[in-house]
Amino acid sequence: MGIQILKLIVLKFYNLSAGNAAFSPEHWYTLKDFFNHLFLTQAVLNNGYALSWNSAAWTISTEFYTYLVFGLLALIVRNNKFIFILISLTYLYFFNFIGKFTNLYFNPLFSECLKTFLMGCIIFFIYEKIKFRLNDIIFILLFLLSLIIFLIFKDQFNIHYNILFCIIILLVSILKEDCVVNKFLNLNPLVFFGTISYSFYMIHQSILYLYIQILKLIFKVNFLNDGGITTNTGSPYYDTIITISYIAISTFFGYLMYNYIEKKFRK
Repeated sequence: MGIQILKLIVLKFYNLSAGNAAFSPEHWYTLKDFFNHLFLTQAVLNNGYALSWNSAAWTISTEFYTYLVFGLLALIVRNNKFIFILISLTYLYFFNFIGKFTNLYFNPLFSECLKTFLMGCIIFFIYEKIKFRLNDIIFILLFLLSLIIFLIFKDQFNIHYNILFCIIILLVSILKEDCVVNKFLNLNPLVFFGTISYSFYMIHQSILYLYIQILKLIFKVNFLNDGGITTNTGSPYYDTIITISYIAISTFFGYLMYNYIEKKFRK
């Protein structure tokens, strides 16, 4: 919040771009949106701008209340997997129909989060029943087969990308430990980025905004305002350098956040 208040001061008094021309600073920083962010309802309730004070925190909003729904549902079904799966499948099957009513009051981002979470639960139940493990060849064949089937039938049967993602996650989860694909996914650099990914995500937009303003004010870099996005200089060379350096800076601060904030709060 402190970073966003500082950002608001900069926007108001120094006439700098907010990064999205479609929304004025007044719309971004309303008292209503502040309290929505405070109670993590900004992407749950359909009564404000979910990306205002801390745009990256919309995920926390949807995830927090999705977990709450999951906890209540677990209490209701009392560990009866069959009833839980039946409720989940019913929600997924009638998702579009239910959304016509729920989207009047709830943000579609919350509905999507709840949908994908329930899909993940069903994938876990399937994973529990699978006793065999895949080697590299079978994994690659099943991966390619899933991709081909999805590309062929996705429009015909209106198959969402989440289905393909769940299938890939399931295939990865049943890999043999000693196969090449599994060893590749467990390489130290990939594990490192996976470990700090949440802290990276939470800090990356603030880093990007501050980085762009420093480039504008100190180094006099000109950015184009293309559809409200102000990260384009018009030069692919400058854009590439800025992107790589921005990722490096965000990785550094994401690492610090993970070690000195995220890990401590977990403990």
